[in-house]
Amino acid sequence: MILKEEIKLETFKGQFPVWGAFYAWFSLIFGTFLLVYGSYLHGIFAKLFDVIPGWTLALAVILSAVVKLVGIYTRNKKMMRVGIVSLSAVWTGLTAVYVVYSFGIGYPSPSFLFMGLVMVACYRIAWKGNYSH
Repeated sequence: MILKEEIKLETFKGQFPVWGAFYAWFSLIFGTFLLVYGSYLHGIFAKLFDVIPGWTLALAVILSAVVKLVGIYTRNKKMMRVGIVSLSAVWTGLTAVYVVYSFGIGYPSPSFLFMGLVMVACYRIAWKGNYSH
């Protein structure tokens, strides 16, 4: 039993997921910004966000980022997996909203490129992740 735990600890040495932690911290900061300035998205997407309160999206981003960070720092691969999948889903939703706004009902804005970059980075982290037990 002790040997299995030592082997598990040795496999994690030197494999700190830097990019996963970076995007989780970035998402946590962005979610906190959305929570503090709840009217930010409503000001930009007034036509799209009339039904959804501003704090719901902020809490989704924050919760996903916290799950990912707890998984990283406790070396819990299931939490890491759930965290990156939920972060990918949230950033995909944000990218879709920005694309619809930029090309559909609003004025062209390059902000969808930034959201798309974060979305693609989350997909890359999820694809390259080592989730085997």
